[in-house]
Amino acid sequence: MGLLEKFAKWLRQWYSAEEVEAMLAKPWDVRGGVKLNGRTVMGIAEFLHLAASFAIEEKLSRKVEVVVDADRVYAFDLETRTVVAAARFKLARVDARAVEGFLAELERQIEEAEGYMALRALAA
Repeated sequence: MGLLEKFAKWLRQWYSAEEVEAMLAKPWDVRGGVKLNGRTVMGIAEFLHLAASFAIEEKLSRKVEVVVDADRVYAFDLETRTVVAAARFKLARVDARAVEGFLAELERQIEEAEGYMALRALAA
């Protein structure tokens, strides 16, 4: 199962299949947000928070604080004072390919941060 499919399955814990399809299968503008039946149901900040939360849950077995500032996502491990991920969604449109690339970047950063967290945990 690919990263996008795993994310879709993870999202279905809280969202309907129709909502997940609107988020992942249909391209949408960052400024306009996810639209369903003509209504905006989610903005880019909430979507990026979900993406980061998913990536963290997939790669780490610890709680990490996620902060979103417009199109930027920051994830922090408060216990070890480690920046787990800092990524920016650079595109104006969200589509399946862009989401998969963003998730892959988050996962890469999280994997790199694991070593730092382990060292800091030992030093504490």
